[in-house]
Amino acid sequence: MGLRIRAPREAVFERLLTPHHLAQWWCNFAQVEPKPGGKFVFGGDYAIAQPEGHAWTCKFTGGVVRKSVTFAWPLFGAETSVTWEVEDTAEGSILRATHAGLTTLRSTCGLLQDAWRMCLGNLKAVAEGRGDSFRPDHSPPRALAIKLDTVLDVPRQKAFAAVTTPAEVRKWVEPEPGREPAIDARVGGVFDVGWGFAKPAKITAFEPPARLAVAWPHADEMTTVSFAFEEKSGDRCALHFAHEGFPPEEDPPLLPLRCRWSDRLVALKNVVEAGESGFTEPFDAQVEEVP
Repeated sequence: MGLRIRAPREAVFERLLTPHHLAQWWCNFAQVEPKPGGKFVFGGDYAIAQPEGHAWTCKFTGGVVRKSVTFAWPLFGAETSVTWEVEDTAEGSILRATHAGLTTLRSTCGLLQDAWRMCLGNLKAVAEGRGDSFRPDHSPPRALAIKLDTVLDVPRQKAFAAVTTPAEVRKWVEPEPGREPAIDARVGGVFDVGWGFAKPAKITAFEPPARLAVAWPHADEMTTVSFAFEEKSGDRCALHFAHEGFPPEEDPPLLPLRCRWSDRLVALKNVVEAGESGFTEPFDAQVEEVP
């Protein structure tokens, strides 16, 4: 997958191989020997997959100075390979990330694609001089609810518009091909983000710019999704997201759904703060099955 970053190639590449930079978007800790055959050891609570032991031990296998790097990553019983390549553009750079050799798309936090997007979305934010937000979470849900909180560096009027205006919603929800978000911004109105697995929801609370809540169909049950925006100093706001009301038997599916919402809210943060999520391909084109 590709990601537009409004920062020079050299600055982006530095964030790929420096431990304190990696801690802002990729992992809790890292040991890096950036040379062919050198070790790349990383781990912690928010890597895209949780190691069985203390850390993942990978090995650099190739690269071009300040342009690309490839490392071998034994993952889930497969010999996988990751390449990060950064190229110059008129507005900064594009990072292209390829993870090859996978035998599963599932991780210990949800889907690998969602986890990758979350990490890369944070890389875009920090490389552009903004703050990071949600990370992959491997811990079991403590309750039958998903609750996520972050700070957005925009007034809450702008943030509220980003979750209630179809053209803005489209930028961060990644609707399925051929579908578009449909939102009738009033209590009782439809709220449809265009996901194939999610039926249209109904707005139950519409309080601009403070709160939006919808009755969200989930399997055969009705759950509640809400976005609450709390005003902060300096033209900022706090986002308090919640997806609640799951039946007890829905405990396992909460993990991948939490990962999916976390990814989309990282994208929302980039959209309101930078005008785009940054991904160069649509969601469905980011994964390629190789025979």
